[in-house]
Amino acid sequence: MKLLNLPFLVKELVFEMMNKGERLDLALTSKRMKRTIQATRLKCDYDVTIDFQVQTIVISGVREYIAALGSYLHRGPRTRMTSFNGEETVLVEMNGSSFQCYWETDEQLHEGFFKIIVYLLSKLDINFISNLNLMVERSALRTLHFLNNKEILFGNVFFIGNGPENIYFGDIIFSYNFLRRVNSRFTTFAALPVFVIPTFPNFASLNVQSVHIDDSRWLNISHLLSFEKARDIELHQSSLEDKDLQEFLKSWSNGNFQELKRFEISTDHILSIKEITMDLVDQKRISISAEREKAEIYGRANLRGVVRIYFRNKYTFIFETRTN
Repeated sequence: MKLLNLPFLVKELVFEMMNKGERLDLALTSKRMKRTIQATRLKCDYDVTIDFQVQTIVISGVREYIAALGSYLHRGPRTRMTSFNGEETVLVEMNGSSFQCYWETDEQLHEGFFKIIVYLLSKLDINFISNLNLMVERSALRTLHFLNNKEILFGNVFFIGNGPENIYFGDIIFSYNFLRRVNSRFTTFAALPVFVIPTFPNFASLNVQSVHIDDSRWLNISHLLSFEKARDIELHQSSLEDKDLQEFLKSWSNGNFQELKRFEISTDHILSIKEITMDLVDQKRISISAEREKAEIYGRANLRGVVRIYFRNKYTFIFETRTN
């Protein structure tokens, strides 16, 4: 008797007897089966990590799909030919909860890894990816376009890589349409060409809680003010100047950035704490020494902000909030 033909309560009991990995495998057999499992009392939200640095997809911590180079000649007792798109088959080695998928060339591997991603996300109707670790490669770029078109939401996004291809990644990753769907941490160690300046809508507001950008030359004050819900912001190679940082501090003192704990930038621009805090603090209360300048400002909700500027080859601006 087919499982789907059983009464609903009987199916629910059968699903309860399965572990999470077995229910996941069953959900991948058809969309009808997946919807049936979702309709039960069992939690069926899939936690997904996609990591292009190690060509791996992890689903709910119970199934791991790894793309690797290998030969069809190395078939063993734990291997089988499997199709992820209904057409071509690939050699898959099963080892516990891990499925290692082999392709014979780099080109086949990149194409195959992309197809696995599309297959799993489509089969499971995934609309949220907990962790997305990207690097500059063709399958990563194709995946970004796919995720962008499907309006997928993200928890943590990490991007590393340099080269002329970054302009194609940057068009997506540093766009407002992409960043508005990141709700936890955004980290990038990739350089965006300086002539590319992403445009955000006026008064844009992003949900990112933690921001780390290694090359932030493209980021201007309007971009910065969009991260008003962040708890920590770290920008390196920044192009922000005194007037920009003053505008940021005024925004904070007026009640924005209320979740912010720490904001830090490093820059080659000369920074002056007197210029930055003008009209915000009594200039007589600014502390200046050979290596550090310091001032305190006050905001709403009983908050106090401490501003420090250090100079060691580069200027470092640090703003930390404290409760009075």
